[in-house]
Amino acid sequence: MASRSSHLAYKLLLAALLVLLITIAPAMATMTLSGIKYMADVTPGSTITFPMTLSLAANDAAADYESTVLGFGNEPNGNYYGIPPALDTGTYTARPFITLDKTAVHIAPGGKEIITATIQVPSSGAGGRYALINIHPKPVVATGGGSSFTTAMNVPVMITLKGTQLTETGTIESVSVGETMQGKSLEVTTAFTNTGNHHYYGAKNEIAVQDSTGKEVARTATTPLVTAIVPVGKVNFTQQIATSLSSGTYTVTSSMFDSKGTVLDTKSTTFTLSEPRAAAPMTPIVSKAPTAPTMVVTTEESPVTPGAIATRAPLSAITMMLALAAVSGILVQRRKG
Repeated sequence: MASRSSHLAYKLLLAALLVLLITIAPAMATMTLSGIKYMADVTPGSTITFPMTLSLAANDAAADYESTVLGFGNEPNGNYYGIPPALDTGTYTARPFITLDKTAVHIAPGGKEIITATIQVPSSGAGGRYALINIHPKPVVATGGGSSFTTAMNVPVMITLKGTQLTETGTIESVSVGETMQGKSLEVTTAFTNTGNHHYYGAKNEIAVQDSTGKEVARTATTPLVTAIVPVGKVNFTQQIATSLSSGTYTVTSSMFDSKGTVLDTKSTTFTLSEPRAAAPMTPIVSKAPTAPTMVVTTEESPVTPGAIATRAPLSAITMMLALAAVSGILVQRRKG
C-alpha cells in the first residue's frame, strides 16, 4: 500500500511541476530583424534615417518589443555591450544624436513593424561616432512576481565623419603571465586599448618567448578579431603557450597588429619558471581532549534572557529535508498500521 501511495505521489508531483513550468515560462515568439548594423561615412552636419524591420512568422504568437539607444562598448573578449546613458559621456558617442520614432511596438502573427532611427550627425569633430540600438521583448511578468525577457539584440551604429582625420592607434596596457610552474600550462594575457578616434576590425595579437640567452623558444598568435574595437575600447587577448619549457627566466614579447599587418604596439615582460614544489611532509595528528566551546549569543533587536539561547538562523535545506522524511515515515507507518 505504501509503495503504491508513494508512486501516486511521485506522479502528482511531476504533473504539478509541469503545470508550474508551463505557467511561469510563456512561449516566446522568434523575431526576425533586418537592418542589423548601420556603418557608413557621413557628412558632418547631415541628417540620416535608418529603418529596422521587425517581423514574426505566421505561426508565432503576437509579441511586444521595446527599443532604446545605448552607448557602445567592448567587453574584455571583444564582444559589444550597451553602456547606460548616464555613463555614456565619452567623446566618441553617437547616442545623443540618435532618436527613434518608436520605443515600443506590437507585432501580430505574420506581421511586421518598422522602427526608424534618425541620426543628426554632429557638425564638428573627427573620426568615428558609435552607439547601440537595443531591441528586446517587453518584460513578461511571471507568476509569483518578477519579470524576464529573452536575449536582446544590439544594432551597432558606426558612423565615420567624412573628410576628417582618422587615427587608428592602440596601446598595450599590460602583459601578464599566469601560473609559472614547470609542467603547467602557461597563459599570457595582453590588455589592449584603442587609443585612436576610429574603430578597426581584424586586430591580432602575437607573442614570442625567449630564454635567458635571447633564444626564441615559443611563438604563437591569435586569429584576427571578428568584432571591431571602438575608440577607448579595451580588449584582452589571452593565449596558451603549448611548448614545454624548463625552469629558468624568460622574456615574453607581445605585439598587436591591425588588419593590414601594421604593428600597433609592442610590450615585453619577464617571468621565472620554477620547478614543481615537493610535497610537504605529513604532520602527525595528536589527539586532544575536547574542550567545551564558549557560546556568545547577541542580538541587535532584543536582549538575551540569561539562560536562554536565541537563534535567528533560518532552517537549512538539510533540516527541512529531514523533517519531510520524518513526516513521510510517520504517514507510511500509519498506513501500515
